[in-house]
Amino acid sequence: MIGKVEAYFYHNCEYNRFKNPDLKTSIFLDVIDSYFPGLKAFIKEAPEFSLRIVGPFKGRKTVGFRLASAIPEIFRALMLSLNAIYRKEVHMHGVMIKLIALYTKNRPHVRLYPQTDCTYLPKVRYIKLHTLTPIISRVPIIKLLENAYEEYKFLFSENLNFEIPMLTSFKFKHVEESLKGYFVLHIEKPEFLKVYRFIEIAGLGTRRLEGYGDISVEYIEN
Repeated sequence: MIGKVEAYFYHNCEYNRFKNPDLKTSIFLDVIDSYFPGLKAFIKEAPEFSLRIVGPFKGRKTVGFRLASAIPEIFRALMLSLNAIYRKEVHMHGVMIKLIALYTKNRPHVRLYPQTDCTYLPKVRYIKLHTLTPIISRVPIIKLLENAYEEYKFLFSENLNFEIPMLTSFKFKHVEESLKGYFVLHIEKPEFLKVYRFIEIAGLGTRRLEGYGDISVEYIEN
């Protein structure tokens, strides 16, 4: 199983402190490492799709994050670590957090996928990829999609003979050396949709651990 979930925490500090990428990264890596020693060091050296921390999001007296991993073993460790701290006060790096809600379904951008399973993929002709957070990259979008397929093939050892579909429309704007917007692709082979589901979990571009390059895929039937 790979996936992207949402977690909301009570906290004892100013919300803006969680905008510090070093702080939020350290908190979640240390939580995981508390239950799976050594995994923190592995994630720091692993490809960028190993763990992504998107956020913070401001809730009612809470702070929220989207947490994702495209590596099944790391996603499992993430979920077990979050379950272990549920409703417990955790003190680290000068802040206190208390997990009070963990969403694995019924949220717009939460995704759980059984690795490369293709049995229930929708029958679609087009897909629309939206950037939920800006993409940071020095290469064109098409190259990012090719890179994503190479990551997919490396991780799951599955060769789909992937071809970049025809780009039918797009709209992007530059936001501080990054891109934000959407693009629409025509899909000819349903099995390619597995790559785009992977992208929803893995993200695109660089600095994905910090939350950049978060993607949502909309399926269009005609």
